[in-house]
This record gives sequence, C-alpha cells and structure tokens, in this order.
Amino acid sequence: IYFFFFTYLAAVVYSQTLLFLWFIQNGISFQKIFSYFLCMYVSALGIPLLLSKWRVSSRNSLMLGIVTSALAVALASFLQLGAVLYLVAFFFGINMIFFWVVYDTLYFKYSESHEYGFKSGAYFLIGPLLAVVLSPMSGIIVDKFGFVFLFMTSMIFYVVPFIFVFFLPNVEFEFKTREALFRIEHPWLVFFLGYLFMLTFNIIPLFT
Repeated sequence: IYFFFFTYLAAVVYSQTLLFLWFIQNGISFQKIFSYFLCMYVSALGIPLLLSKWRVSSRNSLMLGIVTSALAVALASFLQLGAVLYLVAFFFGINMIFFWVVYDTLYFKYSESHEYGFKSGAYFLIGPLLAVVLSPMSGIIVDKFGFVFLFMTSMIFYVVPFIFVFFLPNVEFEFKTREALFRIEHPWLVFFLGYLFMLTFNIIPLFT
C-alpha cells in the first residue's frame, strides 16, 4: 500500500507540478483557472451523489482513478481546443473520488489505531520528499524538451502504480454519500481542512 502510493505520487508530482504555468503560457486567464477549479470540485461533489448506493471494488476504483489522472494530463497537451480545460478538470474531479477517497480508506484500514499519528505523518511527508527531486527534474525537462514531452513521458510513470494495483488488497466499497454527510464527527475540522487544501494547492500557487 505504501510503495504503491509512492509510485502514484511520483507520477502526479512529475506531471502536474508545472500545470498552472502551462495554463498561463496557453493564454488561460485567471478567471478561467478559477472556473477550472469550480468544474473540478463540482464534479467531485456530484459524482458520489449520483452514485449513491453504488458498489465498486477498491481495485477497479483505484485503476479508474489512475487512468483519469493520466488522461487529464494527456489532454492538457491540447489546451488550444477551448473545452479541453474543463474536460481536464472533470477527469481530475473523477480522480478525487475514485482514487483519493478509496486509497485514504485503505491506508488507514490496514493500520492499527495506535499507528495513525505516525502513518499520517508519513503520508504527508512523501509528497514534499518527492517534490524535492521531481519538481526540478520536471523544470529541466520542460526547459529542454517542452511541456508536451513532459506530459507524454509522464504516462510511463502512471503505468507503474497501475500495475501495482493488482497486488493491493481488494475491498468492496459502497457509496453511502448521504449517510456519510450526516455522520461526519468533526464537521468544522473537515471544513477547515478543505479550506487549507484549496488555499495551499489552488490559491497560493495561482497567486504566485
């Protein structure tokens, strides 16, 4: 489970670190980027509501999550076509549900309760560690070969976690979205976590 996450996050960091810069270089305005975020989050909210009571195996869900992330990156190569920006956002919205929700559940399902603090720390440390190596590497590749080359070579990175999905535990999930919404134990903590996520990964990068 941990090595799988490492390989998936490597693909994400390598392919998506400079995505905003690519948007700007293609003449995408800040207003359109905000509408891109809106499309992404509306998709991520709407899909679980539409799939209420729907069952899916963790293996199929993670495979779909990896494929939609890779598709979004590949489609980003064709930003010159107007609606592609929102298609990229839609695929990333699907990825949020089918990859992140299921993986987060598996991560803690196979951890003992006394390990949660340590495992949470390890979980959030992997991203920055990978970024130290892969972000400069992405910059060098873009500088020498261009963005499209970066996006296309990232497909190789995505193949690795896709293969490792077959070695993970396979658990059946049911989308009980409405029930889950009413059973959130600490809604304000969840709200502020979402706010900090958007501030850190959306607003600050866009501003800078």
